Amino acid sequence: MRQKIIVCVALLCSTMVSYGQTDTLRLSLDSCIAYAMQNNATVRNAVLQRKQSDVALMAAALRFTPSLSASVAEDISIYGGRVSPSTSMGAGGSITLFNGLSNYNNYRKSEVQQTQSQYEWLRSGKEVSIQIISAYLDIITNRERLVYLQQVLENAQEQLTDGNAKMLAGSILPSDYQMLDASLQRAQCDVDNARISIALSTTKLRKLLGVDPHVAIKVLPLAAEDTATLLLPELQVMLDEALELMPEMSISQLEVQKAQYDLKMARGGYLPSLGLNAYASMYGGDNQRTDGSGFLITNGGLNTNVSLGLTIPILQQGMNRTQVKQSQLALQQAVLQQEETRREIAEAVEERYYSALQARNNYAASSSTMHANEATYRVMHAKYKAGTISTVDLLRQLESYLNSVNDYLQNKYTYVLGVKILKIYVSRYP
Repeated sequence: MRQKIIVCVALLCSTMVSYGQTDTLRLSLDSCIAYAMQNNATVRNAVLQRKQSDVALMAAALRFTPSLSASVAEDISIYGGRVSPSTSMGAGGSITLFNGLSNYNNYRKSEVQQTQSQYEWLRSGKEVSIQIISAYLDIITNRERLVYLQQVLENAQEQLTDGNAKMLAGSILPSDYQMLDASLQRAQCDVDNARISIALSTTKLRKLLGVDPHVAIKVLPLAAEDTATLLLPELQVMLDEALELMPEMSISQLEVQKAQYDLKMARGGYLPSLGLNAYASMYGGDNQRTDGSGFLITNGGLNTNVSLGLTIPILQQGMNRTQVKQSQLALQQAVLQQEETRREIAEAVEERYYSALQARNNYAASSSTMHANEATYRVMHAKYKAGTISTVDLLRQLESYLNSVNDYLQNKYTYVLGVKILKIYVSRYP
């Protein structure tokens, strides 16, 4: 954990240095995640929830301490036409000695809630990390696609120029020239759409990072090892690690514990409660009020009172029984939810695992197909310039090439996304 924090701090420092030098945030994938852990609104809200749970735990601990109060009063009474002022002051306290272990169970429940808030923070961090990875890879995918599309656009511009000369020379029909012109418009549209997709994904990433809209961000290319064909661990190994490390599993277990403490507190309603109260007051007296013999009617002095009270619940209109029954049902629901969470985690890991395997296989196959189509397209382009093939043949091969490029990039980054998400599933921290 300490090593991970140090790495995150170093990434953030390097990011801010870059920002200060160029007015642009230059972010790698790891530095994006580290930046979001400090600035994302969802993560920051989870941090505040953790602080609130700390305060709730402190409040639960203070319920074991006595309550103290003090009072000062100045009274004025009118008796027989005379105004008599009097002063009194006092202090008292009370403490609950026993209330069916309600305070104890409430404190233990608050401890569970505090632990749960930490896992909620981890869950929010992992969810945000997955969203960041998706937006980041969308940018990388479209940026790489843009390189291919720009090359196609350059070729389309060259083909249109050559086509114009051939049409004037009578070697191609005007309809062929129109097809070349339409191909150029399509290529320009694809380039523009790729740039728009990059802008949209960048906007999404900026929001996830918590960066102001006026701040420019630029994502750095992925490291070579991030796009290499990596071997995934065995499925059962990943399942075991995910069930142990996924925050959702821990949260569901803590929900069961909270329900258990709620049931204990409900059952404590049948038990008697014992409380101790003490009060002391000083009364100044009223020197103006006397009886017929001249003695003061209202003597001042110190008054004290100590009481030990025992309250035994006898009949409370079935409220305790109802509360116990509701707590039992809530506990059963928490147990069922825990089992459902276990199944959902297992299904999610299996789905991501097999999808990653498919994407890896498709990535390898589409890579070969794309390079083959690229080579064929270059040959067809050369033949077209030499006048040995028709415009239709060239454009048909161009379409096949572009489709293979899209398949290649889609499979490539689907595989990278799957592997990255699986790594988050089986890691303790985002």
